[in-house]
Amino acid sequence: MSRAYLTIDDGPSKTIAHKRSVLAERDVPALFFFEGRYVARRFESVVETLRAGFHVGNHAYSHTAFSSLSLTRAKREVRSTDDLIEAAYERAGVERPAKAFRYPYGDPIAEQHRAAFRAFLDELGYDGPPTAADATTASRDGSVAWFWTLDCREYDLEDVAAVRERIDEHRATRDPDRVEVVLVHDHAATDRLFEPIVDALLESGLAFQRPV
Repeated sequence: MSRAYLTIDDGPSKTIAHKRSVLAERDVPALFFFEGRYVARRFESVVETLRAGFHVGNHAYSHTAFSSLSLTRAKREVRSTDDLIEAAYERAGVERPAKAFRYPYGDPIAEQHRAAFRAFLDELGYDGPPTAADATTASRDGSVAWFWTLDCREYDLEDVAAVRERIDEHRATRDPDRVEVVLVHDHAATDRLFEPIVDALLESGLAFQRPV
């Protein structure tokens, strides 16, 4: 069995309750990276997600590629989302155990801004995965942003067999000593694929642990 963290991007969508049920039935922990605009729109869904025992990370407000943003805009994207997430934790009555940030599209901020952006994330209390950086791709841009080792890409493949093939291909080359960071998406359009994806990941020998 290979240790892994399950991360779920882009929500909260209209179908997040189904995803929570799938995970709960299989006792699979997950870290949801939510977009601020959807947190504002579906705030109670965020509260319900926290009360269900999952945790929430910051996926910026508008899901704009950070390489195209100024440092000022990037900070605003993170801080506004952070404020909303903090409010959701307070409403849920759940302690926020850690702060996690993931770039939209995994696209880092321009190199000239990285030192200042890292200092900003540090100031807000953000941290990377609880494993060594060389065990994941966690700090490949020099920040504490979460990256991933496997992107299921169900939004692009849109077929259970194709997603399973992608997972199987990754399994064949997987380093058993590396902690995997798996990326799935909270998209309503591909909600029908979520349950078979989770099952395929478990069948591939991944043992999911709490990310934070």
